[in-house]
Amino acid sequence: MKKELSIKEYFLYTLLALCGFAIWYFATAFVIMDLNIVNWSEATRFLVITEGLVTAVGIVALTYLTRSKQNY
Repeated sequence: MKKELSIKEYFLYTLLALCGFAIWYFATAFVIMDLNIVNWSEATRFLVITEGLVTAVGIVALTYLTRSKQNY
């Protein structure tokens, strides 16, 4: 039986895929870049903090969706 996904689930999966790509990108960039955060430009620091925030929100939303489906 094929399950239909809601708009909220599509958005969440897209967000998690983007966060996964961003984490992979920054992990490879850390190997190339200087690992000292103080030497980074302000834009890079902002981008890293923003991606961490988006990832955290995605994890919380995924947990919320998973737990809400178990209650049915």
